[in-house]
Amino acid sequence: MNKELICAIANPPGIGAIGVIRLSGIGALDLVRQTTPKPLRYRDACLVSVKENDEILDTGILISFKGPNSFTGEDLIEFQGHGNPVIQQRLINYFLRNGARLAHPGEFSERAYLNNKIDLAQAEAIADLITSKSEAAAAAALKSLRGDFSDKVKDLSYRLVTARVNVEVQMDFVEEDVDHLAISSIQRGVEEVSQQIKTVIKKANNGDLLNRGIEAVLTGEPNTGKSSIFNALAMEDRAIVTEIPGTTTDALTADLVLGGLPVRLSDTAGIREATNQIEALGIEKALKKIQEPNVVVLLVIAADQLDSADVSARLNTLAGRKVILIINKVDLEKNDIPQFPVCTIKTNALTGKGLNILMEALPKVAGYDAHSTEFMARARHVDCLRRAERYLKVSLEELKGEQNLELIAEDLRYASESLGEITGKYTADDLLGEIFSAFCIGK
Repeated sequence: MNKELICAIANPPGIGAIGVIRLSGIGALDLVRQTTPKPLRYRDACLVSVKENDEILDTGILISFKGPNSFTGEDLIEFQGHGNPVIQQRLINYFLRNGARLAHPGEFSERAYLNNKIDLAQAEAIADLITSKSEAAAAAALKSLRGDFSDKVKDLSYRLVTARVNVEVQMDFVEEDVDHLAISSIQRGVEEVSQQIKTVIKKANNGDLLNRGIEAVLTGEPNTGKSSIFNALAMEDRAIVTEIPGTTTDALTADLVLGGLPVRLSDTAGIREATNQIEALGIEKALKKIQEPNVVVLLVIAADQLDSADVSARLNTLAGRKVILIINKVDLEKNDIPQFPVCTIKTNALTGKGLNILMEALPKVAGYDAHSTEFMARARHVDCLRRAERYLKVSLEELKGEQNLELIAEDLRYASESLGEITGKYTADDLLGEIFSAFCIGK
């Protein structure tokens, strides 16, 4: 395994009180010993001055770790000095001149994974924790980093391996009568795992939504109150609001946190026959934007006689999408609002009526359930779980008919390996490169 010495700045760019530099690999401890006469006491914080040719490059706190008892599983040094980029770059140049190289993005975490200090799901949780956009997201990422998600996956995988072994035991006695009781017992065990995977998929979907956040787009005809709703939710006057139709010509976005879920809200141009080229371009962008988000928020105006056929026609154009229908300007309403087959909310952006209901509805309509979120997850994790579920569905059909035991054993193996991809037990090198390349340099 490659253990060449790597180094990197581990704090965000810019000026700060403290700057952190990390080194990991063969020679890390020897290199630091050259800079200070003080003996290194592993895991103890020592005040040292890093010197080159009797010139002090910086003074700070140094903590050393002897591999394998470190984050990366290798000899590891962390120097906490002054957070001036000029000073930090001088230190990095010194380490580069003395045998180190710059770390690749995520290389420290990758080495921790390759040295079995963490599994792949935990490594991904490190990046997710750093980029968390809400308190709920940070809490979920910490649980995944702690191993909550990995433990569930490993337990399910172990039970599938056990079921596969039991099937192969029956294969050894293929010339004798099939042990129906044993097959029934295996089937019950696989059914239990299949049900538990369904539960984990639901929680992983929640974790994935919490990780990525959702997109919500406000759409409708001009002067329905889209910009007023947008400003009210963003809690600032981002969009221009006038009585002149077609004021909004380009999409505006605001990042919100609703029920712990990060939400990117977009205000778009009112959709109608354009009166000029600029408005036409804005409407074209709005129509494209509607195709992208998790949730489309369609606004119509409450009136003496709401045209339910017209509203239904607009909803039909959004068939297959997750939609919230807003009946805005309810102060104009005199008659009852018809029933529509989507989440419908009455609002008045000027008075604030209904906005709390809208903020609660957005995460729910997107499919997010805060009570089902126990860990952070990613889309690839959900894909692995769903593949495992499909293999189990096939194996259960074969078990019920006591069909070819070899095929059943293979399906159970494929299901187990699909779960193993989550933790990295079965992972292609190109996937590892894709995952870790999105990390920070010093992580």
